[in-house]
Amino acid sequence: MVESLRKSSPARWLQRIERERKAHQGFRKDADDAVKLYLNEKQSRFNIFFSNTEILRGVTYPGLPRPSVRRRFLQKSPAHRALASAIERTIDYNLDDYDCTEEFNLTNLDWLTSGLGMTRIRYAPSITKDESEEESLVHQAVWCETVPWADFGWQPAATWRQVKWTYIRHYLDREDIKAQFPEFTDVENLQFDRKLNEHQEGDSEGEFAVVYEVFDKSARKVRFVSEGYTKGYIDVRDDPLELVDFFPHPPPLLAVHTSKKLEPRPDCMQYMQGSSSRLGDARRADGHAEGARCVRCVF
Repeated sequence: MVESLRKSSPARWLQRIERERKAHQGFRKDADDAVKLYLNEKQSRFNIFFSNTEILRGVTYPGLPRPSVRRRFLQKSPAHRALASAIERTIDYNLDDYDCTEEFNLTNLDWLTSGLGMTRIRYAPSITKDESEEESLVHQAVWCETVPWADFGWQPAATWRQVKWTYIRHYLDREDIKAQFPEFTDVENLQFDRKLNEHQEGDSEGEFAVVYEVFDKSARKVRFVSEGYTKGYIDVRDDPLELVDFFPHPPPLLAVHTSKKLEPRPDCMQYMQGSSSRLGDARRADGHAEGARCVRCVF
């Protein structure tokens, strides 16, 4: 029992996350370079990768899918037909209830640029109590939420079936932590940083703590740990969705990878290596255009 507790301690999970960051640092560096190339940070006049990505965005995600729920066995059963129709209408309503197209577009763009796209499922039930303290479910909400590629991590493995834990990194300020974890009373001992992260750009006064939401499939627990805080968990929750595969997200969309190692490589890395001559042509075209302007000025 003591050994089991030691293996699931916050310090142990932080060590696992640190090892995961080192194991996948090659992918994250390539992904960061690919995103910078897509955004044209070097100000190239002929950004081939951007053009190709914009074409692929329309091909890989042409629009919002239409739900189609059918019976596995098409026996003549009015009850089964009515149930399938009810499920289909529920899915159709959920897709219209919020801007899921924006979430799908962001996930698709992450996949095409960085090589990894991830969307998680959120579930929020509304429960009330009557005079006898009996709980009743009055409303349920389900929606998809894009997870930025840089904030998603997974246990190093060869295939997804071998992955036993994943995590999502969050940047939370004091108000967020108090709202999300009302029973956690040691907020002031967390490590807050004034440095801006990529998600809070523009909020120069903010202080944020890095909180990892760890999904432990083996124990079917969700654990919240924070960098530099080893006194205990911020929170530990039982399996919230009770899904067969536990994780509140599907397997990630991955670009180039093999069964040897579950680590993607952005597609553009293959493309750029195979088209270095085209890049040279693009750079020469930039030079020719600049030279032409100079000639016009002379004359």
